[in-house]
Amino acid sequence: MKTFSVLALSSVHAVGNIFPGECPEIPNQPDFDAEAYMGVWFTYLANDWKNVPENADCVAATYDLISDSVIGVNNTSVFNVEGRTQDLQILSWAKGTAEVMDASEPTELYVSFNEFGGCGHYGWICGDTRPDKNLIPDPFPAPEGPHVNYQVADTDYENYTVIISCYAWNDSPVEHSQISYILVRDREWPAKNQEKVQELLYNLESWGLDINSLRETRQDNCDQWEGRIP
Repeated sequence: MKTFSVLALSSVHAVGNIFPGECPEIPNQPDFDAEAYMGVWFTYLANDWKNVPENADCVAATYDLISDSVIGVNNTSVFNVEGRTQDLQILSWAKGTAEVMDASEPTELYVSFNEFGGCGHYGWICGDTRPDKNLIPDPFPAPEGPHVNYQVADTDYENYTVIISCYAWNDSPVEHSQISYILVRDREWPAKNQEKVQELLYNLESWGLDINSLRETRQDNCDQWEGRIP
């Protein structure tokens, strides 16, 4: 198996990456166990420029089961922002839900947010604490209304999960946006399990997804923020 490398700190210039044609066919995690999936996950790799920008550290997601079809979501991070006189670290979060779109495919969900703090929705520019479409137009709009934007493609529940967000770009059948994430339970797990990481990257590429734009998220010295983000 060939070895893949990822971008350590470089920028990704889109919410995801725009490619010609329709989304590739992505597998679903078989026999998905929602209860085992709940809890805290740390972002290891992602190419989501909007929600996981270059200046975001300690990015994590906490899930809790609300019902058979709804999961509570709290995405948290620490944004590094250059101030006029000193650099700032801004604790940020976005709370919302992940709703199953089809009971026969419980790994395909629609994630939406309704509560923000810190840099909130506009993390890439560290703007207001609540999104305002009239104040700051979104340059990379997603489709209107509920749609699958979170698909669990592969997870072992205890160590890693591979999440894909892929949808038609501007409702066009000739272009699509694709975003990939690898989240882990333990921040130290990737360094100790590079062979498995390479396998996950191989799988992403074999599914027709771009891995060249994946960027490693900094997860250093994150314990200092424990208990300080809702």
